[in-house]
Amino acid sequence: MKERPGLPPHPLSRPRRAGRGRVGNYLLLVFVFSLLIPHPARAAQVVSASPVYEYKGGETLKTDTTWKGTIAIDGVVFVPEGVALTIEPGTTVRFNKSSIAYKDEAEKADPDAEVLIPGSGIKVEGKIIAAGKKEVPITFTSASKKPAPGDWGCIFLDHSKGSIFKYCRFEYSAYTIHAHFSQFEVSRCTITHNEDGSRLGLSRVSYDHCDITDNTGKGLNFRQCKNTVRLCNITGNRDGIFLNEKDDACVIEQNNILGNKGMDLRLGEFHTTDITLKDNWWGTPDLAEIAKHVYDKKDDPAIGKAVITPAAAPILDAGADALAVKVKWKFKTGAYVDCNPAISGGVAYFGSWDKNFYAVKADTGELIWKFATGDCVDSSPAVMDGKVYFGSWDRNIYCLGAKSGKLIWKYQMPPSNFDDHRQSSPAVCGKSSLGWPAMVIIGGFNGIVYAVDAETGKKVWEFQTGGSIRNRPLVSPSRVDAVIGGKRPSVYIGSSDGFFYVLEIKSGNLYWKFKAGGPIKSSPVPSSPVLVEPNSIYFGSVDGYLYHFFEVNEGGDDVSAYYIGNRIEYSSPLIVNDLVIIGDCGGILYAADRETGKKAWSFTGQGGIYSSPCLAGGKVVYGDNAGVIYWLDPKTGCLEGVFKAGDAVQGISAVKNGAVYAGSRDGYLYCLEIEE
Repeated sequence: MKERPGLPPHPLSRPRRAGRGRVGNYLLLVFVFSLLIPHPARAAQVVSASPVYEYKGGETLKTDTTWKGTIAIDGVVFVPEGVALTIEPGTTVRFNKSSIAYKDEAEKADPDAEVLIPGSGIKVEGKIIAAGKKEVPITFTSASKKPAPGDWGCIFLDHSKGSIFKYCRFEYSAYTIHAHFSQFEVSRCTITHNEDGSRLGLSRVSYDHCDITDNTGKGLNFRQCKNTVRLCNITGNRDGIFLNEKDDACVIEQNNILGNKGMDLRLGEFHTTDITLKDNWWGTPDLAEIAKHVYDKKDDPAIGKAVITPAAAPILDAGADALAVKVKWKFKTGAYVDCNPAISGGVAYFGSWDKNFYAVKADTGELIWKFATGDCVDSSPAVMDGKVYFGSWDRNIYCLGAKSGKLIWKYQMPPSNFDDHRQSSPAVCGKSSLGWPAMVIIGGFNGIVYAVDAETGKKVWEFQTGGSIRNRPLVSPSRVDAVIGGKRPSVYIGSSDGFFYVLEIKSGNLYWKFKAGGPIKSSPVPSSPVLVEPNSIYFGSVDGYLYHFFEVNEGGDDVSAYYIGNRIEYSSPLIVNDLVIIGDCGGILYAADRETGKKAWSFTGQGGIYSSPCLAGGKVVYGDNAGVIYWLDPKTGCLEGVFKAGDAVQGISAVKNGAVYAGSRDGYLYCLEIEE
């Protein structure tokens, strides 16, 4: 490698090896013949701390070695070519302060040669597999009682391939990971309070979902690399990313790069080529503002230009702690998918604006059957006794065989007087010994609540409201043979006329009604799955209030209203322990104490919320009109994961194993899972 006049030797230059000569050829023959002689297998070594295993000064691992527990290093540990060092989850590697300045053997005598490991560290020519877990990460840290950046040197990879660092924490080092001519992966790692977060030369490295923060030097420092940096948070460093020379082949996208003390991006004096960076969030989409924190050709005409196409908003799924959301499968329809899919018996049932209703295998997305209706289908289906029920914009309520998809019956509602096509979704209740059949209860465009015999499709009763009905009725208690406190089970439903109605289930006669401050499109939800008195019911209104009342009060006077602040359209409440959670059109998911209405937390996403939150794998999950699906901690409202669909997400369901089924206006039904 040619050196520039007047500069110290290039740190990546290596001395040329001398020829072997006759003696060298003889030794080579001896070596080749030795390969033909059987040798006993080299035993791997497991190093287990009890309580601490210590390495002192220049030790070399002679066999594959596994570390677990606490490992103390004073000096440099060598992992030679052909040897693998495996570090188990939960291991802590502590490095003592050391005055050692490790250099390449051929350059030890050169005072200007690069220090490869400035202190205690690990040199890897074989490979290192440090794969922690989210709950039990691996930690590389200082042994000092008062740790500080630069306490230990680094992990130096030299001509190494195949190393992995996953769920690791690196702190208080000089260079963190230093590499020459190497290929490896860094994912789900936290790199903080070091001097430099990396020093990489002529390498090919992948950084994925990492937090590279609060390092006193450079967060990432590359020279002549072809690295990939995706979904990382790079903030609080002196400089975020430093590209020294010929790093234009690097792919740096979908990161949050902002709030660094010097520059968010700096090109070095030898970086004469332009580099393109797409879809990163720089704290603003304003290119003029971004340019203030980028050092490139505008600051030094001799260097290249950073060509930036910024993201429009923060990258929500960046960072080490973000849940890894994967698409298990997706099923393409011909138009919007807005309903909440029904998952029953290993089948996902849902409709589309392409006028079809679908049944697909819940585990694979394979089509089982589809049924054509006369218009769009955005009604969320209900499944009972081997039948699936839903409504269509053609004003029919359909009953299909859940296995066959064959039509059993359909009931047509009269035309609507309202300029409104988004209909209600059905609720179902079983046959009762108290005198009524199994029924499908649904609201119509025309403001009428219909109860239809679930077996025959014949109308049992109807009730007229003053406005179109968009929400799913609630039938309580779900045990329809019960009579509680002398009162038979009830049907609860809201209307666009602003009234919330409570109807007698057998006849459809009005028990009582309550006037909210605006149309009610949010479906009512009980405070427990089996609603028995006394109990609470919650629903939202376009007036911006979350309403809470007790079923036991027949007059509907015992009502509490909690002001959310924005319109609540189709989002229905979710009850999680002591909280009630609901979304509004302003894009805010709001959690309140279910008894007092006092705000517990709120989370603001990127779009208005028309979907209803659900609980999946212990997380609150919902979608918004920006096409983003969010996973939140139910206790704190903290964001833990996201998935970006191609368009608005207004329907979402979850099953017990944590899988999420979400429809999108990009025409797909998605099955999403969290990778362990």
